[in-house]
Amino acid sequence: MLDDRGFVEIGAVLTADQCADLAIAVDSANGDRAGSRNLLDLKACRELAVALKSLAGIGPLLPPSAVAVQCTLFDKSAERNWLVALH
Repeated sequence: MLDDRGFVEIGAVLTADQCADLAIAVDSANGDRAGSRNLLDLKACRELAVALKSLAGIGPLLPPSAVAVQCTLFDKSAERNWLVALH
């Protein structure tokens, strides 16, 4: 499917508790900004990247040498917004 479509949808990768813990870690680092481009500086995000690579549904899709190079948050809302050109 990846070769045919260029993407794969994998459901239920993280538990609700894991998502909540990650949200807390990101919120504490991001503050009131609408986004952040350097989330791999956070231990929780680096650990998530390693954990995702080890999952049976994800790991085999990646080359053995694959590493995370960027982790970006976009939190666009009426309260927190930033200009991002169409891309």
